[in-house]
Amino acid sequence: MLPKFEDIRQKARDFINHFIQKKDKGEFWKLSRDYKEREERNDLLSQIKDDIDNSKSVYDLLKPLGTVQKNELTQKYLTYNCPESNQLKEFLDDCLNNCEQHLDNLITKRLNTIKDKILSHAQEGRFQFGWGGSCYSIPNENGPNWKVPRRVQRIYEAITGNLPLSEKLTIVNDLLATARPGSGYKAGLLWFGKTQDSTTTFLQSLDCPELH
Repeated sequence: MLPKFEDIRQKARDFINHFIQKKDKGEFWKLSRDYKEREERNDLLSQIKDDIDNSKSVYDLLKPLGTVQKNELTQKYLTYNCPESNQLKEFLDDCLNNCEQHLDNLITKRLNTIKDKILSHAQEGRFQFGWGGSCYSIPNENGPNWKVPRRVQRIYEAITGNLPLSEKLTIVNDLLATARPGSGYKAGLLWFGKTQDSTTTFLQSLDCPELH
């Protein structure tokens, strides 16, 4: 079973509390002898703890966990040659792996929802086309392929294609971005193959924060 956000956040809390408790003990005392640096690290860990407590999504959690990885004040605790460091790194890696699994599952669900909306729209014949119609389509297992706008076809093919999840997400996000106000996207010449406002509206309806 995939981890829930509440469980991931609790694991992150346990991790940072463990870090705070162990940072000046055992072999780690050698890394905490400078008073000024110790005070800066204490402030940083306190802020990280607050950020974890206040997180509302996995995206929020990744920011403080990433700080632990990248900030020099905490990073050296993950790379120091001692058992305590190995344990700390394994704890953090477990938190990050849970975050990644959660996000992959969330993104997969969102992409499948987009695919289903495209299929429904096509089945109901709700896509509109300029003069000349459309030369783009998506598969119909029970008859002729359904005609769709070019961007819709590319999104559908990205989602259903044999691509890594990260590539699917990039392609879909790039195409959805063309429907946002001010994108400057244009297609077709005059009325021939001209992008319909309804297509732009449909693509805007597919966008959601979880994809970014």
